[in-house]
Amino acid sequence: MKDFTLKPWIKMNPSELRLGIMRINFLTWFVLCLSTASTAQTALKFSATDPVSGRYGMSVEHRLNDAFSAGAEVDLLSREVFLEGLSWFISQHAMKRGVVAEPFVRWYPFGSEDLDGVYASLGGFFGLAKYTLDEPDGLGRHTWSARGASLHLGEQKCLGRLVLDVYLGATWANDTYPGVYVESTALHPPPQGLRASGGLRLGWVSNTKGSGAMR
Repeated sequence: MKDFTLKPWIKMNPSELRLGIMRINFLTWFVLCLSTASTAQTALKFSATDPVSGRYGMSVEHRLNDAFSAGAEVDLLSREVFLEGLSWFISQHAMKRGVVAEPFVRWYPFGSEDLDGVYASLGGFFGLAKYTLDEPDGLGRHTWSARGASLHLGEQKCLGRLVLDVYLGATWANDTYPGVYVESTALHPPPQGLRASGGLRLGWVSNTKGSGAMR
């Protein structure tokens, strides 16, 4: 019989364990989103613009009442970056893989019976990732983490059960890099301080009530 023990988990360092837990939580969250959407007025959306920056994920938005909704966006991060080495460390390319989570609350000032209309969104920003260096430096695992907040203005349109969500605003975040490297800002500015953010999401809304609902 195979020996199923906890040794592989015990050997993980704290950052590796947190990243593994976040990936498990992402899969759990994805399944819960699918089950919730079938019983409540909920929108499931995929970003049409995030893949340009190496982020692939899904967001869920649940209607609380005519004026407010709440939800979260979870992205899997996978892209090639350039790390600038500090002191005598060599600058080099690396693959950055991890998870970004952005919980949010939305306010629809004109009311939203079907999650439809102009809105303002206040959210959080939390990220965790690891770097795989092209040329290992022998110093072990290198990780990145970030936390912050965002404020967006947007408009969401429900065309039957199809959802189009356009938004624009700003994100403030403070990130932590490996001690001997800093991610280059030439092509993909890291979420350090205040930066512009926006995009387009496409998706599907369940249990629509308005006149535009598909029968």
